[in-house]
Amino acid sequence: MISDMSKYYSSCLFCDPSSHGQGDQILLKSDNFYLFAGLGAIIEGYLIITPYKCKMNGGPGTSFAELSYGLLDELAFLRGMISAFYIDIYGHPGLSFEHGRAGGCARLRDDTKHCYHPHLCCYPGVVKQCTGFPNHNGDLIYLWDHFALPNRRECKGIHTIQAVVGNLPYLYIEHYGSSDGETTSGLPMESRVFIVSDEHTLASQFLRRKLAELVKDDKMWDWAEFPTEDRVRNVGNAFSEWSRLHSVDYRITIMENGPPRLSFEASITGLTTRSYEKIAGKFKKRWRGTLQYNTVGYFLSHIPNDCNRSTDETIRLLDVGCGPGFYTKLFADLGFRCTAVDPSNKMLQEAKYILSDNLKSRAVTLVQAPVDNIELIIDAPFDAIWFSAVLLHIPRRRADQIMQTLSILLAEQGVLYLSTRLLYTDTGKDIPALEVRREGRVFIYYQKSELEKLFAHASFQIIKSWKGLTTIGTLGEKRTKHWIHYLLCKSRKQEE
Repeated sequence: MISDMSKYYSSCLFCDPSSHGQGDQILLKSDNFYLFAGLGAIIEGYLIITPYKCKMNGGPGTSFAELSYGLLDELAFLRGMISAFYIDIYGHPGLSFEHGRAGGCARLRDDTKHCYHPHLCCYPGVVKQCTGFPNHNGDLIYLWDHFALPNRRECKGIHTIQAVVGNLPYLYIEHYGSSDGETTSGLPMESRVFIVSDEHTLASQFLRRKLAELVKDDKMWDWAEFPTEDRVRNVGNAFSEWSRLHSVDYRITIMENGPPRLSFEASITGLTTRSYEKIAGKFKKRWRGTLQYNTVGYFLSHIPNDCNRSTDETIRLLDVGCGPGFYTKLFADLGFRCTAVDPSNKMLQEAKYILSDNLKSRAVTLVQAPVDNIELIIDAPFDAIWFSAVLLHIPRRRADQIMQTLSILLAEQGVLYLSTRLLYTDTGKDIPALEVRREGRVFIYYQKSELEKLFAHASFQIIKSWKGLTTIGTLGEKRTKHWIHYLLCKSRKQEE
């Protein structure tokens, strides 16, 4: 039992764990967050994701509802990483919760019940390979079914909390689904927000109390009385070993002094590229013969005949993220001089086979390179750029730079095609803003307004836009997916 509790109420544990004697419980640092093995593990495997600083010390906010989409992307990515760790070590991706602005940690002032440092509590929740816990009848009980509060709202992940709760106190819970192979996503299977009204007074660490009751260990919520140092050591050792094994995938740097460091943006690029290396053959097989000819027709009809070409009359086209080269071949066979770029060596090997004749005639040049530095190795400008399903693999914080790069690469009278998935559908249903697939690919989804701001900042005008649906996926998933397509230019007016 911890004897001196005064320091936990006079200063913030998560702002400076070392001053509380818990510096060695930091297992990993990312750009803005760290993973922390918290005391009081009700279930072994307890991990916390929290920003370096709280609001009182110049941090981003008092709860996750106050964080920007860019920071929430990083948080969701780390939760996906923990999900992968839980599956490998404990057999299930588990559950997470945030006390939000209600019933949470030590308070900054006596006159508020709000938390003042956002932190996401993560548990494996392993009971018969599901996130529920069986009651005396064998039926599954979920954490949010274990208490009665009004204003229970469904949401789609942590990005949507602000839209649901505004400035009100809240509790947030997410349960993750069981692993079913390559198609399983690192997404919450279900998420709930509970808006706490003024007439409800919640006990401190309300959700921890309920979780302890749920696993029949009612007193374990009190981490000061039951610090469970053995469980803290166990998860710390397990995660340290796991992170060493996956250091290449996640771009984790092992430090001589201090916890390992993870670069969020490099991790997204690295994980996604390595995943496409693994599934290149499946990708080629799944998407062969599925070219969007209507989209290609729109694109071709907007490439002007009077492009300012520096060398000859052949249209120069750049295919960014070309994959196995299906579209590159189509354009090359139409007489375009194509440069096709992809970061995956395996994808380019598939493209070499498909484009063998075009390569022999020098109608196509293949380049292996990440998207974010193509302007350094490619001779611009291009009369047309094909940028299909690439933006959704680019970290949100890098999207503006990528659009600026495309603007530099595009000729003044050229045309750019871009497609990506929308965050919100026309029916009002939303999807999580960041998705970490089980095989490793990372997807970032955008609101339409976000895209339009990106285009405007990079001096692009929208010539034409349209929406579409797909119900198939590379690895066999059959969810309905809402896409948006754009034709962009730098100097023409929007089409009526």
